[in-house]
Amino acid sequence: DSGVDGGAQGDSGVDGGAPGDSGTTGQDAGTDAGFQPAALRLATLDSPLTAGKCESLTVIALDSSGATIVVPSNLTFPTTATGLSGAVLFSDASCATQGSTVVIPVGTSSAVFSVRDMVLNESGSLGVGSGSLRASQSVQFLAGPPDHISFDITQGSFSLPSSCVTVGAVTLRDFYDNA
Repeated sequence: DSGVDGGAQGDSGVDGGAPGDSGTTGQDAGTDAGFQPAALRLATLDSPLTAGKCESLTVIALDSSGATIVVPSNLTFPTTATGLSGAVLFSDASCATQGSTVVIPVGTSSAVFSVRDMVLNESGSLGVGSGSLRASQSVQFLAGPPDHISFDITQGSFSLPSSCVTVGAVTLRDFYDNA
């Protein structure tokens, strides 16, 4: 024992556990305070994403074995949108606070940030973290399901004997007005 926690001989001294307990395996995994994440993961997004819609992403702190861990202090990470010229990043889940960082609060294992991209048919990647402590995911922004119809009469209309001719287009559009 290291003498820090009064634990048994062979204990790492981190959590007061049993002899030989490192504080990072078995039932203890993810619950001991004091461990910095070894990796980050973005929760899987359904792709394609809808252009114009606020899309939330969850970043999760992991230990070296890939298990979720609770962070010992507030951890701030940069967020990035690569190859997405129309993307705007937000530091919250509801696209209310524009920002390029996300904070995993002390005592938790994850945080949510969001993105809204107004460019239709755009592909790129969304990322969080930097250097060796980074996670990213490829995404594509497309139109959502049809929501309404738009009419575009470019030349006006005119009548001929026994017919009416209109020059224009009818377009199905999604909720965000993407065609």
